[in-house]
Amino acid sequence: MAKQHHRMGEYSHPSDPHARPTLAFRALTGLFSLLLPVAAYVAIAAAAWEARSMPLTWLDGLPGLGQGFQPSTWLTYGHLYITGVFFVNNLVSRRYGLGHALWHAVLSLGVIVAYVLASMGQIDPRLPPWTGPSPDMVIATAVALLAAHSFGALLFDRTRGVLWWAAPLYSTIGAALVYCAIAYGVLQTGGDAWTSQLAIDLGIKVIAAFALLIPYFLLRPVIRPMQGFGGY
Repeated sequence: MAKQHHRMGEYSHPSDPHARPTLAFRALTGLFSLLLPVAAYVAIAAAAWEARSMPLTWLDGLPGLGQGFQPSTWLTYGHLYITGVFFVNNLVSRRYGLGHALWHAVLSLGVIVAYVLASMGQIDPRLPPWTGPSPDMVIATAVALLAAHSFGALLFDRTRGVLWWAAPLYSTIGAALVYCAIAYGVLQTGGDAWTSQLAIDLGIKVIAAFALLIPYFLLRPVIRPMQGFGGY
């Protein structure tokens, strides 16, 4: 019994190097590890919001589509910049795995929604008055992004491996597909030419997904996977 008592108590000794970390400690360290990614996510989302008034004219008058093809009447740099949030979530997936990536998306979107709702309600007079969409539209957009991040993180987890480009590329394209499908197919049902807008916006995000492979490759030596991912 004495031996059994010793074995039962050895994990509770505070100086035991083999003691397992408590759930609270793991949660605290996990939250701390996500502070920088959440800040990066919020910054990119803010940049995308500010760029919503900057028309993206690259596609205007493309050969074969006629001079009347002018997507810049609705397509902005904000549609392009928002792809960066998928990139941030890919880096979290690479470093920490699926679970952390999902929590990162939840926390990041939670911060944004909380700020928007606080601005709408003027909880703090120092906050600028909100002039954007209604609360239900903001929450619906956040849900669309969360669904996109969940699918993208799952794709990243399933495709990570020797081909370094596969996971971030498939993840970003998959997340963009889910987001555009919800944003245009559900949130904008009944709008004018929403199917063509979906295709154009998705095409822009796919191009961005390929372009974002460059910074992802450059950051690979800096942001290395934790143990258990085989170095990928």
